[in-house]
Amino acid sequence: MKQILTGLILFISLLGNTQNNPADVDLTIGNDYASFTSVNKIVTQPDGKILVGGAYYNTNGRVARFNTDGSTDTSFQINSFTHNTSNVIISDIIIQSDGKILVSGLFSSFNGEFANYIIRLNSDGTKDTSFVPSQFTSGGGILYDMALQPDGKIIIGGQFSVQVNGHNQYNACRLNTDGSIDHSFDFGPEGGPPNGTGGVRTIALQSDGKVLLGGSFTVFNNQSQGTLIRLHPDGSKDTTFDIGSGGNIGFVVGRILLQPDNKILIAGGFETWDGQPKAHLIRLNSNGSIDDSFINEFSVSNVGNNTPTTMNLLANGKILVVGNSFTLYGQKNLWLLNSDGSLDNSLSIDEDSISQLNTIVELSNGKILLGGMFTEFEGRMRDCYVRLNQDGSLDTSFLSQGFNDEVVTMALQEDGKVILGGSFTTFNTISQNRIIRINGDDGTKDMSFNIGSGFNGDVKIILIQPNGKILIGGDFTMYNGQNANHLIRLNHDGTIDTTFNIGLGFNAYVKTIALQPDGKIVIGGNFTTYNGQSQNYLVRLNENGTKDSTFNIENSFNGRVTSLILQEDAKIIVGGNFTTFNGDEQRYLVRLYETGTKDFSFTPPQDNEFLWNYTSEDAILDFALTPSKIYVATGYVSRRLNMDGSIDDSFTALFYNTKSIAIQDNDKILLGGTFSFIFNNGGYRRGLVQLNDDGTIDTDFDISLNGSMDLGGFFQNNINDVYGCKDILIQPDNKIWLGGNFFSYRGHESFGVVRLIGNDENLSIDDFENANTEQMAIFPNPVSNTLKINTKNKESIHLVEIYNLTGQLVLKQTSGGDTIDVSTLDKSIYLIKITTSNTREYTSKFIKQ
Repeated sequence: MKQILTGLILFISLLGNTQNNPADVDLTIGNDYASFTSVNKIVTQPDGKILVGGAYYNTNGRVARFNTDGSTDTSFQINSFTHNTSNVIISDIIIQSDGKILVSGLFSSFNGEFANYIIRLNSDGTKDTSFVPSQFTSGGGILYDMALQPDGKIIIGGQFSVQVNGHNQYNACRLNTDGSIDHSFDFGPEGGPPNGTGGVRTIALQSDGKVLLGGSFTVFNNQSQGTLIRLHPDGSKDTTFDIGSGGNIGFVVGRILLQPDNKILIAGGFETWDGQPKAHLIRLNSNGSIDDSFINEFSVSNVGNNTPTTMNLLANGKILVVGNSFTLYGQKNLWLLNSDGSLDNSLSIDEDSISQLNTIVELSNGKILLGGMFTEFEGRMRDCYVRLNQDGSLDTSFLSQGFNDEVVTMALQEDGKVILGGSFTTFNTISQNRIIRINGDDGTKDMSFNIGSGFNGDVKIILIQPNGKILIGGDFTMYNGQNANHLIRLNHDGTIDTTFNIGLGFNAYVKTIALQPDGKIVIGGNFTTYNGQSQNYLVRLNENGTKDSTFNIENSFNGRVTSLILQEDAKIIVGGNFTTFNGDEQRYLVRLYETGTKDFSFTPPQDNEFLWNYTSEDAILDFALTPSKIYVATGYVSRRLNMDGSIDDSFTALFYNTKSIAIQDNDKILLGGTFSFIFNNGGYRRGLVQLNDDGTIDTDFDISLNGSMDLGGFFQNNINDVYGCKDILIQPDNKIWLGGNFFSYRGHESFGVVRLIGNDENLSIDDFENANTEQMAIFPNPVSNTLKINTKNKESIHLVEIYNLTGQLVLKQTSGGDTIDVSTLDKSIYLIKITTSNTREYTSKFIKQ
């Protein structure tokens, strides 16, 4: 008994000192995944591993390393670059012959330590302290490009100034292997390209040691020099390289590429070159003159200021060019050119989701790595970098950690395991077709749930029956090689439940399922037949899968059913995209009696209250129910209805594109969706918000990142009608599962699903110490088998929950009156929480002996 009391005192102490933000992360999914909001540079190591550099959460940057299959290389330290005045830019990465890694850009710290625009990392990602670059004194302080000489010295270009032999040198210099300034590379007293001209953007090193610099400068050492120059190895100008007037405007934003025949490819913002109409991409001879044999497609197509962002010379001599969402000859973002500059349309992509491509790597097998600003490719979640096959199609074998596509439905088992469904086809790089069961303690895959080849289409809804069997609906026709037309029931181990027979099944997807207390199953979706017979959008099945003929609604709806919820009185609330019921106007929402007939006492608005004209989404997306209110998540805004269907105007929550809604034990309302803005209370809320009873934002539920609400929640480049939270699941201990289409939440990488700590108010010290003895009594205490409950005001009991000393729910009873069987509980001290039919809550403690 002494040990039990000691544990209780410790438990009370822990509860009393809990100061957690309920929006904090409790569990992430995926093996140390490293996400990006833009990728600027990709390079490959000799062993095939891939280094990726870019920004995440706008203000930060990182370099991460991935294995050849796309999985995170956990031996490489996850890092954070920051800058004290602006957003971080990782502009270039070079791998030295000894395996050390040079990183340059716009940053002033690395993992909290000072780092001056350039840093060298050890092969494991830690800082190489032997590399100490000189302080850059002025000129904007950014490095755009680097070139590594065979002797290990480093030429850098950007916007800066340094002291070389006692005078300022601007925008380019050479560093020794330890990072110090190499004074033998000297432009002269004038300092080269003048400060404040936009600097040097790109560098190329010839085999003879001469150096090409390109940028937005128009002067070098006080003499006219149009955006490109070639230098001798000592930094002096090579006067044999004559480009005439060079580029007229803009700067070289991509790369200078040297061909094996010493001809020079240049991409930039210029519209003419040496007075000729040669826009954006040209080829020069080795002496700087224009190579007129090169077809200038970007001039021919008259693309104006839409410049390519970078280019790469492929092993076959062809040129791969990428850009920023402009179209050239019907192709967008990526173009393959023949060696003479003409268009080769054998490789093309057309992805509206791509804002910009910034970096290209051709692999030895001909596949191509691309990086830029995008969050999907060919409908799959891809976090700013992809690998393409030689024809430009997505290489799906190059996978991401966690889930490779969205999670849209979740179901919690009594043992704490969670079944997840959606569009994903892999989990932690291993095939996992659209359903998985994960362990609730660590987020790992539950290997005892064997789905074989899984589903051939998306899973949209999962419901676990009281006997542990699992109902699954979606847009599939097969499960593990067996016919399963849009609905199936599985046993606990993932095998098909052969006692559930739906015959031919449905002719289109199942979206929503509700289970009645008598075991009958209500199904809604986009179907118009069931088992070969007419059945428009809604049906009720018997427990064995046969149609329940007493529920006669075969031709009642004229549009798909998207959400269902059952009231305690057995009435069924139906939401969808229908506009009539039994031929009469009934827009998007109806309530049915258990027989399937319309409940005329339920009169929701009959205008476009639940449909937003600016989205093609379903009108009704989710329901939540309390004894007196109905919450509706819509493609427009979330609403609360009275039980007669009328709008409850005391609740105002103007969030567009809500996808999921849940009511917590503390009566706070969680909204998940793809919203990134609000019209009340100010500030952004990216994908998740907790509301008070009147619809105002509960600021104690803090989804901000480092104090910035704009960066909090599910951060993407832009949250839109695709990315964000699609489903919310609340555990009995109030922890919150969030599923959706995202890479990270509040700075924590978690691919497709994450769990939050949630509210712990029901187990707070105040509740524990206040047994509400004037209103409620439990006896006997201590108890051996049956605990009796007396609510002294004679309220009926709606719910009884019993928690152990760790806060875990160990027993739950939703019916059974004023007694509860506790004989199966171990000997210990427990908390009991009692909820009455009037939603009053009482808590106390008891001893099981």
